[in-house]
Amino acid sequence: MLPEGWSIEDKSYPQQKYVHGVERREQKEAPKGSSPVGIIALAAAIKNNGAMLMSVNILNNNNNYYFATKQAQNLVAILKEHATLKSLCGNKGDETELDMSDKKMGPEGAMMLAPEIVANRALTSLNVSNNGLGKYWDTQWISDMTGVKALAAAIPKCK
Repeated sequence: MLPEGWSIEDKSYPQQKYVHGVERREQKEAPKGSSPVGIIALAAAIKNNGAMLMSVNILNNNNNYYFATKQAQNLVAILKEHATLKSLCGNKGDETELDMSDKKMGPEGAMMLAPEIVANRALTSLNVSNNGLGKYWDTQWISDMTGVKALAAAIPKCK
């Protein structure tokens, strides 16, 4: 949720542009006071109401604008505790080849994919290209290797 007066003009992740309507001030980072309301509500719905839910795909959508490491960690905890849920990234869990290219994952999506890789004992090939696994911020990359590290730790456990 954006603070009053703000909008998103360029919605192409990771180049989204936030604009203040009155001043027409532009910035790349979410304005102060933004909140991940959609992700928080989705996490609560999955945890409390998704008894038979097996897979959900929350990658490549507008929630990425406010997605943060904390929300990714919360969703991963829900995935690990949920009785039937096998994927937050839209996977079945038994794929031998997994093409996750161009999913706009970012570091947070990679963090959510990592436990799925560990749980998938059939996986022999994984493509995570073109996902902006570092964070794009104000016309330059700022390193955030949390997702890459999570994937690197998960891959050897997929046996």
